[in-house]
Amino acid sequence: MSDPEPARPDLLDLAYPYALDAVAEIERRHIDDRVRAADSATAAEFIALVHGVREAMALVGALDSRRPPAHLEHAVLRAIDAAVSGAVRTATDAVATSASELRVAAGEVAKQRCRADSRRRLGAANPRRPTRAQRLGTSTFLPIAAAAALAVLAGLGAAILLQQQESTPPAALRADTVLGQPDVRGRAAELPAGGTLTVTSSARLGAATVSFAALPEPPAGHCYQMWLLAADGTPRSVGVMDHAPTPGSNVVLRTGADDALAVTVEPAHGSALPTGIPLVRIPLA
Repeated sequence: MSDPEPARPDLLDLAYPYALDAVAEIERRHIDDRVRAADSATAAEFIALVHGVREAMALVGALDSRRPPAHLEHAVLRAIDAAVSGAVRTATDAVATSASELRVAAGEVAKQRCRADSRRRLGAANPRRPTRAQRLGTSTFLPIAAAAALAVLAGLGAAILLQQQESTPPAALRADTVLGQPDVRGRAAELPAGGTLTVTSSARLGAATVSFAALPEPPAGHCYQMWLLAADGTPRSVGVMDHAPTPGSNVVLRTGADDALAVTVEPAHGSALPTGIPLVRIPLA
């Protein structure tokens, strides 16, 4: 019976490609033979290294299999919209340039036609065979004019399409879009009646998310109402809650640079303007 192979660093180094299946089959068999011939401590260390590498790769694989973040779809769609809008603008500019050039050419042909008509009227008393230029002016005017008209219509159609795209309202903001902004900041405040209000805002995006935790039901015949207060104090209603919101739910708001968020208790179904002192007021800047 042969003596066990002494512990060798090169054998332990082979544990990593072995665990990753990065060795040929004949090399794998050779490594297996070396592990069996190694002393018990070296063999145990080799097996532990292999298990550790494979567990780490299994964890990485599990992380890779997670669903992509929800904001990724919004970002991709925005990039597609931007690319399409840019292409439409480029096409519109090209059509407009071509239409302008054709209109100039059609104008020149029209002038030549008018001059030719004048010469024909002046020489009516002494008829003569039309010149080649006169025949050419008559035969080319209508096709060029038609091409110019088509180009103008095409440019108008592209402009209408672009206007429709630009006037299409933007997709609704999602909470994860706000939370994914690099300048996002969060603030929380306790309400006098109990519960917590949390606001997460992004000045770059001009938006904020609002969530409540452990907020009690409003008094009978009343509701909670959220307001955005401008720098001069002008309120704008952004939400009426006849019941306490579900914990963990988010309300996404479009905000201004100097807005503040306030919550009041109002008569049922809300008010046009705040009727009481705000329960809480959180600056968003």
